[in-house]
Amino acid sequence: MNRETLKSIVLAALVILSLIQTYSIWTYQGNFEAKSAAESPNIKPIAPENDLNFSDVVKPFQLLHINADDKSVLGSYGTMVDTVYNKVLNMKWTVNISDNVPSQYDAYEMVFPAPLIMETIQTLFDFGQRKTTIRQDWLIDRIRIYQLESQTLLAFMDANEDVKFTATSPDVLFKKDGDYYDKNFYPCHRVALKGKVVYIPKTALTLEKLTYPFTLVDIKEFKPIFFNNLLRTYYSHGAYTDGNSLLKQDDDSYVLRYVNPATGGNTVISDPIYKGYSFIDSHSGWTDKNFVYDYFDSRPEDNEDSVDFRLMRKGLPVYSVSAYPSEAMISLSWENGILNKVDRTLIKIGGSALSSEPETIYSGEDLLAILSRSHILSKFLEDLRIGYWMEINASSHLVNLVPDWFFKTNGQWVSLEDYISRTSQGNGKGDGE
Repeated sequence: MNRETLKSIVLAALVILSLIQTYSIWTYQGNFEAKSAAESPNIKPIAPENDLNFSDVVKPFQLLHINADDKSVLGSYGTMVDTVYNKVLNMKWTVNISDNVPSQYDAYEMVFPAPLIMETIQTLFDFGQRKTTIRQDWLIDRIRIYQLESQTLLAFMDANEDVKFTATSPDVLFKKDGDYYDKNFYPCHRVALKGKVVYIPKTALTLEKLTYPFTLVDIKEFKPIFFNNLLRTYYSHGAYTDGNSLLKQDDDSYVLRYVNPATGGNTVISDPIYKGYSFIDSHSGWTDKNFVYDYFDSRPEDNEDSVDFRLMRKGLPVYSVSAYPSEAMISLSWENGILNKVDRTLIKIGGSALSSEPETIYSGEDLLAILSRSHILSKFLEDLRIGYWMEINASSHLVNLVPDWFFKTNGQWVSLEDYISRTSQGNGKGDGE
C-alpha cells in the first residue's frame, strides 16, 4: 500500500468520524428524567432533610363531620385531618362496586385539594389482592367515612359528592362517634360551585399571620438534574443550556424555569401525580416539609400531562399573589412522556415562625356577599379556599404569610384582599365596605 492510498484511507475515516459526531450533536436528547443521587455522583440532594412519602404529599386538607339527623356539617383543618387520614391508610380494605351508603349514620369526610386519579388511589390504599372492576377514568375528590356496628365503610366520591365506589374494613376506625370532634370544628355552609361542592365556615375565623425567615437554593444545584451531560452545558444570556434545553431563574422572582422543546418521545404516563412526586423525590427536591399535591391535568389527545404541588403551612395552602405564582409551587409538564417544562420555587422557608399575630378573615357568607355584589356568582366559581398569601421581603429575607380567602376562576387563583384592593382603586370604593 503506497503512501497516497494510506492518506486517502485516513482522510476518509476522519470525514466519517466527523459526520458521526455532527449527527450525534444535532440529534442529541438528554434523558430529561431525574436521576437519583445514588445513580449519579454528580447529583447532590437539594434538601435531604425533607424526606416525604407519597402519602405525605397526596393528602386531604379538610375534615368534615356530617350529622345524620339534621345534615348539619362541621369542618376543621390541621393535624386532625392527618390523624384520621393516616389511620385510614393503615387499614386493609375490600372494594365494593356500589354507590349505596348508610345515610342513617353520622359520617366524616376527607376533602382533597384536587381530584385523584384511580392509579393514585390504588397506590395509597391497601385494597388487597382482589381483582375489581374499578373504572380507571373515575376522579376521586373526597372520601366519606362511616363507622358501622361491625365494620368501617369508605365512600369514594367525586367533586359533586356522587359516590363512585365503596370499600369496607373489619377494623374499627372510631371507637365511638365523635372521636375526632373537638373545639377546632366550626359550622359550615354547603356551596355548589361550577362542578364542585365546597364547605366554607359560616362564621368569621381568627387565624395567624406568620413571619418566617427564608433562604434560596442556588439554581446551579439543579444543573445535573436537568442536563444529562454537563460537559455539553454552558451559560449564555442568563441561562444554562446544552443547545437544546434551557434552565434559568426569573430576573424578578425566586422561580426556576426549565424548558425542553425536544419532545419526540411516545411514552404514555399512567399517573402524572406519582410521576411528578417521584421526579422531585428522586433528588430530594422538596424545599419544604409541607408540599401537597394541588392540581393535575391530562390531555391524552395531545399526549400532555401536568401536575402542581403547593406549599402548605398550618394545614392551609400558600399562594404567591405576585405575578409569579410559582414562588409557592412546583409545577411539572410532560409531552409525549418527556419532561418539557418545570416552574418551581427556589425559596426554602424556615421551620419555625419568628412571630405570629391573630388575623380575622371574613365568614363564608360575607365572602359570597362580597363576590355577589361584584356579579361573581358561586355557580361560575371553580373553587373556594382559605389560605395564606405570601409576601416576600427580599432585603430582610423574611416572608409574611397572611390568612385570606382565595377563589378560583378561569383556572386562576385570586386573593380576596387583592381583589378588593383592585376594585377599590377602580371604583373609588371597595366591595368590602
